[in-house]
Amino acid sequence: MKKILYIILLLNIFSLQNINAQDNDYGFWSSLNFKKDISKKLSTSLSGEFRTRDKLNSIDRYNAKVNLSYDVLPFLKASFDYKYIYKKELSEITKKNNYIPSYWSPSHSFRFSLQGKYEWNDFEFSLRERYQHNYQSSLSVEKYDLETGERKDNEYIDADSDNLIRSRFKVEWNIKKKHYKPFVSYELFNKLSSLNLKKSRFKLGIEYKINKHNSFDFYYCNQNYKDNLNEHILGVSYNIKF
Repeated sequence: MKKILYIILLLNIFSLQNINAQDNDYGFWSSLNFKKDISKKLSTSLSGEFRTRDKLNSIDRYNAKVNLSYDVLPFLKASFDYKYIYKKELSEITKKNNYIPSYWSPSHSFRFSLQGKYEWNDFEFSLRERYQHNYQSSLSVEKYDLETGERKDNEYIDADSDNLIRSRFKVEWNIKKKHYKPFVSYELFNKLSSLNLKKSRFKLGIEYKINKHNSFDFYYCNQNYKDNLNEHILGVSYNIKF
């Protein structure tokens, strides 16, 4: 287990070396997840999530997700999910010296995943490959003259989309006769158009089972972006299984 943790930590350090002069931010993520087994191989889930940023001082987004998963083989799972994202965009100053206040932006994410797993003693190793398509709706937002404060015609923001390939390696430690399960994961987000790294995500946490239907996840997450942003996140998830 120690060797695996060292490898993942080294990978995270190497990714950090490619991101210079980063700005550090701190946030908190919380989510509520519901899961239902439809059959032995088919399951569905519904979840809602809340995120903060700017050193916990402002809301980042609200997410809602629905998922459908199918066990293709005992060691291979396929899944599809849709996520609705309602994100608060930061205020900005345009090249023409106009001011656009912060505003809420809706977007949609469609994702297909294949995940393989391998069990060894008390450890479970998994590798997940995910294709993700993001679509951000067009918007018309308020705009003001920066010097006079005069209201101007709204700024029109075109719709936008992108495609990502996400690769995640995860290790879980199933400690016998314990209600908790430590886990660690490392994930790369690559743009499909150029195969350039967009960001990396390192997560270290623990799952605590209250009973067979209820559990909590507590974790620390570090996200490193290529646009010089380094995020430190504390998170908690409450999971309910029917």
